Amino acid sequence: LVDDDADDRLLVLRELRQEFPDVQAEHVIESRGLDQALERHEFDVVITDIQLRWTTGIKVLEAVKRRCPGCPVIMFTGTGSEEVAVEAMKSGLDDYVVKKPNHFVRLTAAVLSALTLSQERRRSAELEARLQTLLGQLNVGVFRCTTQGELLETNHAFLNLLGTRSPQTGESPRLPESFLRLEQWLQLVNRLLKTGTPQDVEIEWHRPQGKSIWVRLSGTLSATADGQTVIDGTVEDITARKKAEEEYRSRVVLGARLSLLSPRERDVTSLVTTGKTNKVIAHQLGISVKTVEMHRAHAMKKLQVNNVAELTRLVVTAKSSDESR
Repeated sequence: LVDDDADDRLLVLRELRQEFPDVQAEHVIESRGLDQALERHEFDVVITDIQLRWTTGIKVLEAVKRRCPGCPVIMFTGTGSEEVAVEAMKSGLDDYVVKKPNHFVRLTAAVLSALTLSQERRRSAELEARLQTLLGQLNVGVFRCTTQGELLETNHAFLNLLGTRSPQTGESPRLPESFLRLEQWLQLVNRLLKTGTPQDVEIEWHRPQGKSIWVRLSGTLSATADGQTVIDGTVEDITARKKAEEEYRSRVVLGARLSLLSPRERDVTSLVTTGKTNKVIAHQLGISVKTVEMHRAHAMKKLQVNNVAELTRLVVTAKSSDESR
């Protein structure tokens, strides 16, 4: 629990204990404490403020993801903005909750959601490890190539992932430049040569005359009978997982944007999306038409939409996401 304000830390614990009665929290209020906590890694989730006396929430997020990539991180702050939230999402933030009384209930929901996703990722990783022994029965591409990327051997699943029925005739096809960027290939090879241990990378796979897919490319160094160093590897299609992760991230960003609306802006937005006119909304809320127009304009600016149709579509999407949760 990374926050300079002792009262806010107690507030977080009060909210969490409603769902997790036995929650244990380590309070981090300075750089050394964060380093020590990361060294031990005896935690399931990190909740951090954005503005800290000794660092920023973005730097805390980056430090956690660097040392513990699978650990969920949630920002709970009253000083953030949409720009900060979006920047944090790009760095791997799992959720963003505003320090306002009407949003406190979201904190526990955010922790539950992040922990569930983290557990699903761990289960997926364990399942992938077990499935490596069943490659012959699965649609997983298997290949052998030189360290320069020239393909020597492949199976049918690999060719299917390439988007071709057979290797190119003439010169041997090469992985770099044909199906992935040269710098991506060099990074993987350099890690293999440096560590001598299996390595993998998730990349966008460019197929000839077809749309790109996301794959997990795994490789390990081997030696042929004549002493040539080669790379034995597998390729798995992870497009569906990438799509699901992107949809989840989009929902989180949408929730962050909606959380920036004031209660009155939220009321006006909700009524606008039901098709009510400004005059009807003004009468129902007991405010002027001009005030309705002002709140609607502010809401549309925060949500980055240009018309009522886009606003309606955004709110419907948010409601569908809440219902699916």
